[in-house]
Amino acid sequence: MTMTYDGDPYLRDADTQHCACGCGGIVKPMDSRGRPRRFLRGHNLRVDHPLHREGVENWWKGRRHSAASRAKLSASATRPKPWLRGAANGMYRRTGASNPNWRGGVSPSRQLLYASAEWRRVVRSVRVRDGGCVVCHSARDTHIHHVQSFAEHPELRLDPDNLVTLCRKHHHDTHRRGVVK
Repeated sequence: MTMTYDGDPYLRDADTQHCACGCGGIVKPMDSRGRPRRFLRGHNLRVDHPLHREGVENWWKGRRHSAASRAKLSASATRPKPWLRGAANGMYRRTGASNPNWRGGVSPSRQLLYASAEWRRVVRSVRVRDGGCVVCHSARDTHIHHVQSFAEHPELRLDPDNLVTLCRKHHHDTHRRGVVK
């Protein structure tokens, strides 16, 4: 896809340049947030690769960057990113209930519970009952998971029927998908 001027006021500015992939398209060097831009959307330096031109999917998979390109990528990753700092960051000053990750301020009560002897006793009995992950039966790197939310159901926090043993992988999947198989 080659973009040309065609009267578009976005491309009329003097601060335009050609797409770095060589397609001939016109690109503004900064996006609306002030981030540098060298390519049209969906373009990159790999579009000239013969497999890419033939339409082969995932042609880059399994390949590695050369030492020179890794150094170049590292240098570009370590430069300052002003669009992530201060008020330009979408999460700036979003603390407490205004943060989307807010869980109702249960952190101090959670710490107190997890440090108690009663919690250790319940955890020990649940691990003995389950004998490992209830999904894959692995006994390595197990976690105790609250079936009903810790924050929303404080009365069930120490109830062994509300606790299950999961391995690290299945515990992560459970929180991501919200189900225990």
